[in-house]
Amino acid sequence: RDAPGDPALCRLYRHVSHDFLEIRFKIQRLLEPRQYMLLLPEHVMVKIFSYLPTQALAALKCSCHYFKQIIETFGVQATDSRWNRDPLYRDDPCKQCKKRYERGDVSLCRWHPKPYHHDLPYGRSYWMCCRRPDRD
Repeated sequence: RDAPGDPALCRLYRHVSHDFLEIRFKIQRLLEPRQYMLLLPEHVMVKIFSYLPTQALAALKCSCHYFKQIIETFGVQATDSRWNRDPLYRDDPCKQCKKRYERGDVSLCRWHPKPYHHDLPYGRSYWMCCRRPDRD
């Protein structure tokens, strides 16, 4: 029988524990999530982001600097965004605080009105709340 301080037993233990650690490391690498989104071309990511609602875009901007840069650089707008895409309305400010649309704005603001989509006979009509369905 081997003694507790037997060098052959210690070598076997070290060999087994090294193999165990190596196998565990390989398994962890196989199971970790892959960063496929970062490998996609920018135009594909812009197209994907353009199908997302405001809340999802805001979460993406907070989660990754690269996503934030893409949203702001390409001016991605959410599907539920009430900012008008027409260039004629691009410079229209908020009626109350004079906030203007900035590229990549995915604010969840409830109080700033967004430019509305058409002109009325007596002037432009605006959304008075970006999250409220009624118009003012």
